[in-house]
Amino acid sequence: MDLAKMAIRESSSLPAWMSKHGVHWQQPLAGTLHLGRTNRWFLGGGKALLNTYYLTAKRMGIAVRYNALVEDLLIENDKFEAVRLKNENGEELIRGRAVVVAAGGYEANIEWLKRHWGEAAENFIIRGTPYNDGTMLAALMKNGANPSAIRKVFMRLPWMRARRNLTAAS
Repeated sequence: MDLAKMAIRESSSLPAWMSKHGVHWQQPLAGTLHLGRTNRWFLGGGKALLNTYYLTAKRMGIAVRYNALVEDLLIENDKFEAVRLKNENGEELIRGRAVVVAAGGYEANIEWLKRHWGEAAENFIIRGTPYNDGTMLAALMKNGANPSAIRKVFMRLPWMRARRNLTAAS
């Protein structure tokens, strides 16, 4: 909960940070809705946003790896050290000062889903990416992340509740 509160508290500084890193904003249309106070639009849309971030990363000396699968996190003494990934050239260890794990959940991992939903998970249709298989969640838990906190967040997702209700009805 502390992380959620921090995210909400700090979200007001996000537009300035984005602008500092090259994002340009489109002014809202004038009219009866006063969305300019609550909403923002990227000039050029999401593609322009990503291209801006790629250019900023390149200027900062950050290399982007494509077609790479992160397989594990190297954390020593509660400090992130590196990620181990696999790509067409084999395995690679990339060291860093910090990591942001934004790798999805485990909705493509039927075995994990069965732990929470039972045998009904065998009938789930995986419509999203097959890469949300829990690999990074497993790496985080192996390194001390609280699995009950992960489950609480994941099980609160509305689409998972809907699936449970659909499964129970069938």
